[in-house]
Amino acid sequence: MDEVVVLGGGATYTHLSKQIPIIKKLFQDPDEQIGADIVTMALLAPARLIAANSGVDAAVVVEKILSSDWKIGYNAMTGRYEDLMAAGFIDPSQVLRCAIQNAVSVAGVILIT
Repeated sequence: MDEVVVLGGGATYTHLSKQIPIIKKLFQDPDEQIGADIVTMALLAPARLIAANSGVDAAVVVEKILSSDWKIGYNAMTGRYEDLMAAGFIDPSQVLRCAIQNAVSVAGVILIT
């Protein structure tokens, strides 16, 4: 299967984090719900870091991305919110998918040891 490119700059992870509350409702175990919250924080971390490194309020940037259309992200070079795909800020979807899979794998190993 060919994989495609997705928004870069942490925008894809930020937009994906909006789906976690939907998934979290399916969990009855409090530990699983805490795990869902941790995943949400991890998904928001790249956008927060990019914003903080560019000298702006990370919380404001993340909230603006979350309330925007899926293709909108923060361009730290210009300080504007824009269509990151059109601006050329892209990541291979396989890289993002593998990063999530590897993080979950490592977390699983830590939890069972």
